[in-house]
Amino acid sequence: MDRLITLTDVQTLFPISSNVNEEKALNPFILQAQEFDLKPFLGDPFFLDVYNDAPNFNLYGDLWNGCEYQWNTHTYSHAGLKSFLIASAYARYLVKANSTSTPYGIVQKETPYSSPTDSKILALNIQQTKSVAVGYMAQVEAYICRNSELFPLWRIGCFTGKKSGSISINRIKRMK
Repeated sequence: MDRLITLTDVQTLFPISSNVNEEKALNPFILQAQEFDLKPFLGDPFFLDVYNDAPNFNLYGDLWNGCEYQWNTHTYSHAGLKSFLIASAYARYLVKANSTSTPYGIVQKETPYSSPTDSKILALNIQQTKSVAVGYMAQVEAYICRNSELFPLWRIGCFTGKKSGSISINRIKRMK
């Protein structure tokens, strides 16, 4: 599956270095966000329809890029599926950005000129980025619902009523 966004797209919303190895360090998280955030939100049939409309987005340009729209005599706006995907991918990237896999295990890189971000600060950054993604998702969902006649594939094929799934590990019990 091809990526719907690139490093340059991520840089439009978040401070990520141009020196990031896009192929190894970012692309896996873009693909994960497409598969595990965007696809469950849209449902398989709608996701595939949107995916197949890329890269030009002739059918779904306003949905992908965001737009202003009228509904019940008021003007609203949404940031688009692209912004949602960018925030989702960046949140996933942040989780692993502080560590590198080596033959000897996962390590944190340090140099004389820098040190890894404190884990509490990193956790706050990740949570804030996830909140941004959820906010974009809510904007897009309102747009789709207010214009449901334009999106007949919306939510067809969804397994649950949840917008997206997540796994939370509360405790790991040590086996003896």
